[in-house]
Amino acid sequence: MTAKKSGIIGGAASRNGEGLRIGNWYNYTVDLSAYAGQKYIAFRHFNCYDQYIMCLDDITINTSGGPVPPTPPTPPTPGQGGTQLVNFEGGEIPAGFDNNASNYPWIIWNDNPYSGSYCMASGNYNVASSESYIDATVEFVTDGSIDFYSRISSESVTYDYGVFYIDGVEQYREGGTTSWTNRHFSVSAGSHTFRWYYRKDSSVNSG
Repeated sequence: MTAKKSGIIGGAASRNGEGLRIGNWYNYTVDLSAYAGQKYIAFRHFNCYDQYIMCLDDITINTSGGPVPPTPPTPPTPGQGGTQLVNFEGGEIPAGFDNNASNYPWIIWNDNPYSGSYCMASGNYNVASSESYIDATVEFVTDGSIDFYSRISSESVTYDYGVFYIDGVEQYREGGTTSWTNRHFSVSAGSHTFRWYYRKDSSVNSG
């Protein structure tokens, strides 16, 4: 364990807008052999009334085979909180989407994606009197939000349109020709089902 060398730091470690002065760096070596088989190592800063921060750096864990490299952070998974980023650069619909119920499942599309090489698109392109939708059910452990970009190329919203639902409740509807637009919706803790839906009427099948 180490403590910060003498100096002033600010930002999150400030008090009343002033930086905090902290002490010198120290090197500590701890024999962990008595803890073989244990899963965690913890660093704790506690029982202090006038020491406001503890800094750690260059932490190395050695086994009999030498230093153990740091483990890269694991992306959050549903039910564990954090930010989940979904993209389509694998060239397929990612796991977690339910794309089986619609007669025209959504597809991977490479024409003018918002970023990268691919996006997903409704599967009823040029199909008269059709609908296409895709669902995703996500467990939120705390209040959060969902953000994505969408665009549409169709007749006016009177005839053809895309809709986004949360738990069966329409959040927005769009039609005509639009550019990529950011969509943001607050979501309460709990399980929620998102649906992206596109309806095509019986005429003017392009778009």
